[in-house]
Amino acid sequence: MNLRKASLAAPLVFLASCSSVKDELYEPDGFVAPHFNKRLTAVTQEQRADRYLIAFAIVAPLALETSDDGQDKTNIISRINFTQKALAELYIAAGKKPTALTEPKPTQYAFESLGYDVQKQLYRLSKELIIQLNLDETAEDIVDLDIPAMTRLYDRMKELFPVVRRGAATYRDAIYAYGSAVSESCEGPDCEKLVQLLNAQYAYGEPTSRDATDRRYFEQVLDAAKKASATRKDTASWSLGQQRRLALLFHIQKACDAAFKTQDGGENPSAAPLNCGSPQKHNDKNHISQQRQKLIEAIK
Repeated sequence: MNLRKASLAAPLVFLASCSSVKDELYEPDGFVAPHFNKRLTAVTQEQRADRYLIAFAIVAPLALETSDDGQDKTNIISRINFTQKALAELYIAAGKKPTALTEPKPTQYAFESLGYDVQKQLYRLSKELIIQLNLDETAEDIVDLDIPAMTRLYDRMKELFPVVRRGAATYRDAIYAYGSAVSESCEGPDCEKLVQLLNAQYAYGEPTSRDATDRRYFEQVLDAAKKASATRKDTASWSLGQQRRLALLFHIQKACDAAFKTQDGGENPSAAPLNCGSPQKHNDKNHISQQRQKLIEAIK
């Protein structure tokens, strides 16, 4: 090897030795989820897009609920719109919906790159949430739906429930949606445990049942769903499906609609309010979320 080639190879050898680079190169989900045992089981591209939607449905309403009125709300709304656009493109790349003829259609070869874009937006939203809730967590754990991180997040939500009531409700619904989706395509003892938990959700009112290890109901559902998703009836495994995807997006929409009205308040009112939910009174580009509409079309 000549001197020039050696000088080019040295940085590559150094980079290849870094664990972060190895995670990027060898792990399908990149920097957000380097450890497989933490992740919700997702094999197909559609499942991976669904997993991001679940995380988005949890993080987005909480980020909106806990941000200050005024410009802070506008900044979070902008981040949510970036995420909706990135997630729509990911579903399109996964083959969920063709784009208009005037737009280039992302292919399956672009899926990993588009997945990275979604992770980046979710990571930034999660960092905002960590700061706002004063959590001793990492953004990766929250985006990854890591069970210990989710337990601490839920504890904090209950403590601040009057402030984040929509976020807390969305969280429970998102976990239930994932569990019910897995229950439709699993089998065996783990699946039976999951079905029992889902059926018992409202058997005694608010879900407060605990098992021998004193784990909370939502934690039991998430854990059971992760175990059951490994025992599938076919190679397609679980899928949220159109109805659940729209239901999760509805939670984000409602939080966006409430946040839209608070951008002109607070200590630093927004000079240019944005919208990430339903069309508002003024028919201009700031008050209609084109990104939301694109995501709706992509998940149908």
